Amino acid sequence: SSLTEYFQDKDERSYITKILFNKDKNSSYEEIVSDCLKILKSEPIKEKISSLRVIIREKESNGHDPTEELNKVNKLQLELNAL
Repeated sequence: SSLTEYFQDKDERSYITKILFNKDKNSSYEEIVSDCLKILKSEPIKEKISSLRVIIREKESNGHDPTEELNKVNKLQLELNAL
């Protein structure tokens, strides 16, 4: 239960709980831990992407160029996909 406390999103907590308690017979504990670590690492990246998207929308609505933020989002997406 202490692991699920790290997740504020209800869906993510549910997913972690399913992984931990509905362990597939073919899955190893290493895979479960690896999946959990991926989720823990991905959450801050997703939050950064979300924040950048807000900035991008604000810049676009104000007629400013959001290229720098778009580049950061692309970089973060690549980082997220590499997990």
